[in-house]
Amino acid sequence: MMLTWAGKLGTGCGPRGCFDCPSEREPACIKCPVCDQAGCDACGDSGMFEIDQCPRRYVDGFYWELLRFAKLFKRGTPPIQGGALDQEIWFLECCEFLWSEMDALTPQPIA
Repeated sequence: MMLTWAGKLGTGCGPRGCFDCPSEREPACIKCPVCDQAGCDACGDSGMFEIDQCPRRYVDGFYWELLRFAKLFKRGTPPIQGGALDQEIWFLECCEFLWSEMDALTPQPIA
């Protein structure tokens, strides 16, 4: 989900449709999100997870909406009228986690 949000997977995927998605002929392989490459049933003990369709189909719409709100909140537009004090604690914690993940996916300049 974070790779798609960061534009690193399924760059043509969106709520209005998809193009340039992974397919059975040209799957995308990522490290297994369940075992972090240790090997498990989800990845067939390979440590890699094969995505052979639109990445958005793997995640419920609620989470895509949550990501959209987190992105808006980072830009200064909270999803509920009012500031940070009006936000649910779970939403603030989720935003901190998502922003941390996004920062980890953003290339850093070499000093």
